Amino acid sequence: MPEKKGAEGALTFAPNAIQVRHARLIEVAFKTNEQFPLLEAGSTLKLDPYPIKLSTFVGKFDPAKSTPPILLPTFHVKVAVELIDPSAEGQSPPYEFKVHVEGMFQCMADNNDIDALALANVHGTSYLFNMAREIIASLTSRSRHGLALLPLVVFQHDGEAVLTVMNPPPEVGDSNEA
Repeated sequence: MPEKKGAEGALTFAPNAIQVRHARLIEVAFKTNEQFPLLEAGSTLKLDPYPIKLSTFVGKFDPAKSTPPILLPTFHVKVAVELIDPSAEGQSPPYEFKVHVEGMFQCMADNNDIDALALANVHGTSYLFNMAREIIASLTSRSRHGLALLPLVVFQHDGEAVLTVMNPPPEVGDSNEA
């Protein structure tokens, strides 16, 4: 295994059993709140105090309906991150945004020892959330109130995930809210 040296010792890593086949941006909307007070230059704005809506969807491709045939378990994953003005709940946020991303993830090991759905739920949503987080950071870094970072989050598989067997993929609005 490749080894990477760090301050606390050696870190080993290996490829994940689930791999991204493609990931893409579907929709982005962005607006600056001109009424929000300006921050000190170089400040990083934390979005933790504002209500961020996160929606996810995981669907499994039906191999029988796929052309060409899909031989390994393959999942379509969507993540939508939104911050909209909750003016009734306090101070309006510095930005309003909506970012929808999606990807196709494939489990590289087709055996009963691996829970491919759990891998798609945890790693697929995490990968896409971080993609949306990066898009928001990039947009805000050049905006009136400066860089805004979404909080880091941990996605966990609760064993109760809703799985939809689908072909073709659903529209962006079809989701399971988290």
